[in-house]
Amino acid sequence: MDGKWNSHVTVLNLATGLPPGRFDDTSWGWEFSPDETLLAAGMEDHSITLRNLEARTNVTRLKAHTGGIRSLKFSPDGRHMAAASEDNTIRLWDTTSWKELDLLRGQMGGVIAAMFSPDGRFLASGSADQALKLWDVSSIPARELLNFPIAPYFPSSVMLPPDSSVLVVNVINGVTEQRTVLLLRAPSFAEIDAREKAKKQERATVSGNN
Repeated sequence: MDGKWNSHVTVLNLATGLPPGRFDDTSWGWEFSPDETLLAAGMEDHSITLRNLEARTNVTRLKAHTGGIRSLKFSPDGRHMAAASEDNTIRLWDTTSWKELDLLRGQMGGVIAAMFSPDGRFLASGSADQALKLWDVSSIPARELLNFPIAPYFPSSVMLPPDSSVLVVNVINGVTEQRTVLLLRAPSFAEIDAREKAKKQERATVSGNN
């Protein structure tokens, strides 16, 4: 033993047994693109490496976060990638140009988990501040729609079922350290749409009366 902590991810092709790539010094976050041609991996220096698994070459390295990458998620259509970080933020990236689209702020602790809705319009996030947020990412800049305090629980992962009014969250009790799953009642996507349309109509009416 040399006293050093060695961390890496090795990807194996199950058909050939050949490793198309290895990432040294990775942190917790890594994710395959929907078409399985790319692997995104969060690195110890807080950057994100994108690797083309077929060509066995690195595509690019994204440097923006100031904390460890805890979760990486591609949108279902593969056009966007969300990176959740211990620096309390989420960054949205365009996967064609690899330019940063938006910076989502509002969580008061490191962001541990993130997940797109099946249609890619919404993003759920969970943070060490013991709260979940739901974001509208259908347009830029993204908008925070909902906030769910879940103390004494800390989220470890979050899921958005198709057109559902329930958030499924894997959590750890901060007091007992017991792991469990929470089902949180939330407005359905249809209800959120109706609420947003009503707000726009109200603003338009107020503006017209001035």
